[in-house]
Parts: sequence; structure tokens; C-alpha cells
Amino acid sequence: MTPEPAPHSAKLRRFGARPDDLQVDLTAARPHAITDVLACCTMPAADRDALWDLSVGKRIEYLLVLAALDGVEEFDAELRCYACRQPFEVTLTIEELLATGRAADRDVVEAGSERFHRPTGRDQLGWLEHGYADETEMLHDMVAALALDGAGAPLPAVEAALDEADPLVRAPVTAACPECGHEAEYETDPASMALARFARVQDSLFAAVD
Repeated sequence: MTPEPAPHSAKLRRFGARPDDLQVDLTAARPHAITDVLACCTMPAADRDALWDLSVGKRIEYLLVLAALDGVEEFDAELRCYACRQPFEVTLTIEELLATGRAADRDVVEAGSERFHRPTGRDQLGWLEHGYADETEMLHDMVAALALDGAGAPLPAVEAALDEADPLVRAPVTAACPECGHEAEYETDPASMALARFARVQDSLFAAVD
């Protein structure tokens, strides 16, 4: 698997290759943690504003590329059956995840007659810092922030269009429960799995330094 070019045609280096990687706070809020990982692994150093302005899906794609550079070929996603509530795992390969993200990559998302831009790291940061009374208020504010032509389209249609344009954000997978056989679609979280991998890399680096 050949990693895609990093932002601005720079190169990505493996996370954990330098002692400075110990300074990255992987327990910080996800938008900050992802930006810090990308900033320290981009060579030459990337403009942090440019990293914040990358789409959320593209930022996750670069995390997966970094995981691949560290030798990761697949992640085991932990799921819980909707029917019998038993836990089980499915395997997600890095190659398949990257192919899914790249196939859907586009700047403008259409929902009905309206257009939206894909959410960016900067959008995520703004939503994180904004206090919302409930999920409905949050979703309406998100849609309004992403709208290029107004925000009159039905919310479910907008959500579906954004999910299709940025499949790595929720990374849906259809799986059958090995216990009861019930088949359903589940959301997975590649960004969280990649960050967990980098946390283990940090632990190994700390042990090496000690």
C-alpha cells in the first residue's frame, strides 16, 4: 500500500520516531490531538492553520496513513449486537478504509438543491467550544455552518449526504452477530483506533527513554 501525499505535498514520517512525539497530548480533545499528531509527523513542518482547514475525513485518512507507516494493516473494531447485546469484533483493513475515503473525496456535498462543504477540523473545534442545550440544537447549528446555499434541506437528507461524502467519519460496516446471526449496520471509529495505536507507541517510547 502506497500512502497518499501529505498536506501540501509534504511527507509523513512515522509517529514515535522522535523523542518530541512524547510531547503530543493524545488525551486532549480529539481535534487538538489529531492536529498535534499531524503537525509533528509532517515534513517539512506543515502550517497548523492548513491542518485545521483539512476536512475531517482527510484528517482521518492521514491518521490511517501514519498507522500504516507504523506497520498496522488492520484494526479490530469492537461492536455490540443490537439484538442479543453480545459483544463481538470485526476486522477493518487500513487499505479498505483508505480506499473508501478516497473514493468519496470531494469538496462540495449536495443535498437536494442545496450545497454544503465537508466539515473541517476547524469546524469541529468551533462546535467543541460551543455549548449546546441539546443534540437537536447542535445538529441544526452544524448544518447551518456547513451550508453554502442556505440550510433549508431536511436534516436527515443533509446528514446522509455528508456521511456519503465523508465515510471515514462514522465508517459504517455491515456485520452479522456470530452469536445470534442478526445482521445490521454499525458505526466504527477509525480515528479513535489510530489514536489508541499512537498512545501505545508513546508508551513504548517512554519505556525506551527510561
